[in-house]
Amino acid sequence: MAVDAIPPHVTAYVGGENDLDCCLYALWRDGQLLVLQAPPVLSAHEDPTSFDTASRERSTSEFRFGLEKIAALVHKLDFNRANWAYLATRTDGSFNVIYKNKPLHPMISPGNLLAPLVEEAEIITTKFISCEQRQGLWNGTEVDIMIGWNDQWMKLVEREIEGHRCLRGLDLTFEVLGHVTRDGQIIGIMTESATGRMVEYPDRAAVYDAITKVQSRGLVYSVQESNIMIVDGKVRLLSLASIRKIRSGEEHATTVNRFHWDALRKLFEKLFQYPNFMPPLQCIRQQTIKILAPVPPLYKPLATNLASNPLFKIFVFASASSSLVRKGSARQPITSRALEHYHTSHAQQHGQRSLTHSRRHDITPYTRHAPRSRHHPPSVGLLLRSPASDTSSETDSCVSL
Repeated sequence: MAVDAIPPHVTAYVGGENDLDCCLYALWRDGQLLVLQAPPVLSAHEDPTSFDTASRERSTSEFRFGLEKIAALVHKLDFNRANWAYLATRTDGSFNVIYKNKPLHPMISPGNLLAPLVEEAEIITTKFISCEQRQGLWNGTEVDIMIGWNDQWMKLVEREIEGHRCLRGLDLTFEVLGHVTRDGQIIGIMTESATGRMVEYPDRAAVYDAITKVQSRGLVYSVQESNIMIVDGKVRLLSLASIRKIRSGEEHATTVNRFHWDALRKLFEKLFQYPNFMPPLQCIRQQTIKILAPVPPLYKPLATNLASNPLFKIFVFASASSSLVRKGSARQPITSRALEHYHTSHAQQHGQRSLTHSRRHDITPYTRHAPRSRHHPPSVGLLLRSPASDTSSETDSCVSL
């Protein structure tokens, strides 16, 4: 029995983009996709393909922190309201989601179809290789799916479909089984599962023959060791979005030599020395999926007075960046003053000694290591411990403030 890649009612991150103009986070729940757009973490002068390791690590860290913000709001996300949403920061530092339907790049007209229309909901997604590359089951048949989830990938899917159309009748591609639709719009292409093995040196003659057939139609194809498979002795070409029409004239010979014959020569020289280490698509594990479990909101004030409960001793902690003051030989967070005042007045009302004088040593600073953002204040929290015992076996819990 086929099992969905993501369990029911679970929200998962299945892919994203960290670009100069914005950050995109693709989320999946119960067969529905919601894309959250956040402000960019890259500066306008930074080139994401060339900046140094430190900048790349900072960019990745900031992008992941954006995912932490989303995780704090996951229980509030409504996948039925729109296909797109914007992650905004309020003036108090909390986060908000603004929903808005976003039309994606329109694809081919119904008159140019290669196969029947298949609603996305009819496909059981069994693996997310990425948000755009998936595997699944349709009518009991294993299939590969390529989905356009933003404008960039919608254009690539459109070119993939055009590549299949250009090579129709050459017996060089996996069969197209359907055009995937969502809300009446074509968003993807579904093909038979790409089973088989990757190209090796003994396949040299068959591959040269296949590329000759492609060129005979006035087309050029990007030859890569990851793009060519062998199934039952037949060549199968992948990544058909790379197919282009060849221009006439002197540029024709230059283009053909660069993309076909020079590329094939280098490919088989490499395969002569080493085997093809590229794994088939069906062997690639799910690398992008991250289950988003609800977590306490980040850096949001706690709307309750835990100090009013006399059954607990309260340990106040703050981050290392918080201001600390010295009292005698002990360092104490500024926020402990208010708690001392509370416990003093509370003790006087009940005829007890003040916590300030009797148990001040219990109020100690505690540093929590957590992701930081220059845009948000440091987090403050409460470490709660039952007063029944002062042994190391006590159970602690903490709440973000």
